[in-house]
Amino acid sequence: MGLKRINEVINQSTEDLLEERNKTHGDATEVYSLARQLQLVIRGASERNLQLASQAELDLICVKLARMVYNPMYNDNYKDIKGYTQLIEKRESIG
Repeated sequence: MGLKRINEVINQSTEDLLEERNKTHGDATEVYSLARQLQLVIRGASERNLQLASQAELDLICVKLARMVYNPMYNDNYKDIKGYTQLIEKRESIG
């Protein structure tokens, strides 16, 4: 994000920012509810076996997956998931 965009976001009203994010990612309450459901399923299966940072990255992947349900065309979600999985793979010595 460039400096100009950062200044735009800082100067944007909270209401306008939330409206923009709602258009991009879907209703926050619905997205985070779905993300939490995904997190609970994944944590039940993996929490004992992964380092804390990897667990947090799995939580973030769940948020990205939930956002994709509402806007599958937003490419940043795919890029972020790729990055999180690479971090987990490196940290956990997978592969």
